[in-house]
Amino acid sequence: MRYPEVIDKLKILLSQAKPDVALAQLAVDLGLDTQKALSVIQKSVESYVKFRLLQAITRDLEEAKPPLEKINVTDLVFPCLRHAFYSKKFFEEKRGRLPDLLGMWIGVKLHETRIFGSHEIELEYNGIFGRVDGYEDEILLELKTTRAIPPEPYPHHVKQVEYYRVLLEKSGRPVKFAVILYVNVNDLTTKVFPILFDRSVEEVEEELIKRKKELEEALQKDIPPPPIPDEPWACDYCRFAYLCGYQAIKEEKAKN
Repeated sequence: MRYPEVIDKLKILLSQAKPDVALAQLAVDLGLDTQKALSVIQKSVESYVKFRLLQAITRDLEEAKPPLEKINVTDLVFPCLRHAFYSKKFFEEKRGRLPDLLGMWIGVKLHETRIFGSHEIELEYNGIFGRVDGYEDEILLELKTTRAIPPEPYPHHVKQVEYYRVLLEKSGRPVKFAVILYVNVNDLTTKVFPILFDRSVEEVEEELIKRKKELEEALQKDIPPPPIPDEPWACDYCRFAYLCGYQAIKEEKAKN
């Protein structure tokens, strides 16, 4: 008997008799003793709830995605543009275990929390879309969930707030500095890093538009950008590494 059938049968029996009698009857129907029948009920209910949880998480993650038809700031901050290219080409591919998806889902729920006055601001400049977590009194807020808080902000996260600064400034919202708030989903600790910009808006804007044009051209020609990550860790955390082959090339070169 599959778990939906076990649950349906249990509900019928509970509507007709007290729990101990219902359990005894279910045990007879399953051909098991009472203790094993309890175990089957436990596993059936657990499977049902986890399935519904996975459905809810998947739905929330899908709804939280930036518009795939547009070039997003999040496409452009990953250290390798080839990752963004594959993300656009294979956007329907879904991978991940429930614990990983849960961590992502916690991040989505955190982003739904209003911390600053302006919240989840959707901006677009020069064909580049961005969603800013928070903005107030000329301060930009970026939220990040992690399993280990870094000793200092990751460079691509700093680049992300630099890019958001451009979008905010171009929309008439001046930014004096940014704040990156890391939340550890494992031990529930937090750490805040102020980001004082040492590059001008104009310099960052030039880089942002250049990367956007490179990605657009690659998508139009259907040719992946060169696999040259700006940061060495990128290949290890890229979900498209199996398509790229760059890591294998690096390892082969290291042998020689």
